[in-house]
Amino acid sequence: ERFRARHDEIAAAISGLARADTLQAKGLFTTDIEGCRPSLGPAEPLRLVAARHPLLDRRLKEQGARCVPISIAIDPFDRVLVISGPNTGGKTVALKTVGLAALMAQCGLPVAATSASLPVFLQLRADIGDHQSIDADLSTFSAHVRAVTRSLADADPPALFLFDEIGTGTEPGEGAALAQAVLERLQAQGVTAIATTHHAALKAW
Repeated sequence: ERFRARHDEIAAAISGLARADTLQAKGLFTTDIEGCRPSLGPAEPLRLVAARHPLLDRRLKEQGARCVPISIAIDPFDRVLVISGPNTGGKTVALKTVGLAALMAQCGLPVAATSASLPVFLQLRADIGDHQSIDADLSTFSAHVRAVTRSLADADPPALFLFDEIGTGTEPGEGAALAQAVLERLQAQGVTAIATTHHAALKAW
């Protein structure tokens, strides 16, 4: 009965403790990942300096190593960044690092970077990995096409779209042409897009 009589005070105390616990957890997490407080706003450019994927960084630290940081900057007027390089060169990790940094910043969490500025995105879409499915009668190529089609149909800028090996799974010339058309469409819509590729024609574009 005494608890019931002071219900509002107890609820306020629990809420205050939860907020304090959250702030402490964020502070400890910031120290653990050697992170920074990102600058976040509608007009901010996408700029990450010496960024690291926190999960990869933690795993390597446990092994006595450190991951190689990346720095990425996208001019708001360009909006599209194409990343290329050899297999196992870190392209997919770069995509995941940018996507995770954007989500963490918008959740009020620190970013594993020396400094970071990020726009506020209403959408974040990622087509990463092989979504081939025998059950759904999807080849690697058709699975990617379906994912890209959904992204194009639902695009609502400001948005960040991430594509791993865009245009893969088909003849290289056709894949590169399709990938270029998708990126041109997203650029015209005002969507920020990052894509990895091995297609020489796409790199030249």
